[in-house]
Amino acid sequence: MRILLPIDQSKFSQVALRTVASLIRPKGNQVRVLHVIEHPSAYFSAAMFPRVVKHTADMERDRMAEAHVMVNRAAGKLRGARLKAIGIVEKGNAKSAIIDYARRWGADLIVVGSHGLKGLRRVLMGSVSAAVIRDANCSVQVVRVRKIKNRAKWKTRSRRRK
Repeated sequence: MRILLPIDQSKFSQVALRTVASLIRPKGNQVRVLHVIEHPSAYFSAAMFPRVVKHTADMERDRMAEAHVMVNRAAGKLRGARLKAIGIVEKGNAKSAIIDYARRWGADLIVVGSHGLKGLRRVLMGSVSAAVIRDANCSVQVVRVRKIKNRAKWKTRSRRRK
């Protein structure tokens, strides 16, 4: 089975990573840990542009290096759980890059953490997991994190779509 695990630097991605590491593993399972770097144009306004141009290359290099460290660390944890895993870094829009990579690679399952955005925040920021569920051509497992009442522990709940 080919499992795609898109991650960012959130606790939600860490829970998704632990979920994949704990899955039953018949021989031959492969995991690709994917991080997508959004283009800087998504973060900078036109007013900032003249001041940012000379620093953009350095920022991109730093972001790429940090992303490689993150996916390689996550892939290492999965290899420690006896899974075949490698880290991948791509640039672009996270929603479409995840779906495109899953199609190109022939993923059987995408495991994605959910930030649990609701209301206006979800409308303004969008939901990567919702887009993946809607547009993926393979199964998707959404791993959710919820806080247990009156305790500081986090509990995971996952939902799988076939």
